[in-house]
Amino acid sequence: MTDLTLLRIAGTVGILGSVLYAAGDVLLLAPEAAEHLERRPLPIDASQDRMLRRRVSLLEDLAQLPHWRLRWGALLGVIGGPLTLGGLWVLYRGLETAGPAAAIPPTLLLLAATVAAPYVHGSFGSVGETVHALYAADDVHRPMLADMMRRQVVTVMMAYAPLFLCVIAASVWSSWVIFTGGTRFPTWVAAVNPVTATIAWLLVKQILPRRVSAFFQGASFNLAYIVWFATLAATVR
Repeated sequence: MTDLTLLRIAGTVGILGSVLYAAGDVLLLAPEAAEHLERRPLPIDASQDRMLRRRVSLLEDLAQLPHWRLRWGALLGVIGGPLTLGGLWVLYRGLETAGPAAAIPPTLLLLAATVAAPYVHGSFGSVGETVHALYAADDVHRPMLADMMRRQVVTVMMAYAPLFLCVIAASVWSSWVIFTGGTRFPTWVAAVNPVTATIAWLLVKQILPRRVSAFFQGASFNLAYIVWFATLAATVR
């Protein structure tokens, strides 16, 4: 089996991981995509809490999801996470011909994001369960659950920030290396990375029927990874 064939296989494994992630996103963040409950307003006043006020819509979406969607939406991302390493291997092998300084830093940045991503993704399932408990609680226990929910949201956001910074930095770095030459990728592949693919999807989504865009709500980033891994696997030489 040739090196190129192994890289194609690794890229396919990475794509599969991103597909599982995206499916998890749909289950967790797109209420209209499958079985869902009636939408209800959040049973607490979040107007004075900046952290919760900006995420009321998300929390109300999670409250619409039956427990099986919270469970499997979270688990699919955790299962898919390790598989995305296949796509990172294709990136590393494609960049390494340009030298260690070109290949190692962006790969390590994306590896850091890959380690954090399953925790962030899976945490939405836990937050969703707390939101369900918040709706079911009486007035005595609701403040305690609201505080718990807030702490969970803060923790997820704290993990999100470095994850996105790592992906942005790695995208810029790897694209610059590909653009300047010396890699196993065509120069035009510099235009395709998780950031540019996400932006492209967000633009395309504006012209899609609402039913289609609503189905993929929340999956933008992982759809971008599918496109990126597919591009890397198809063009590596």
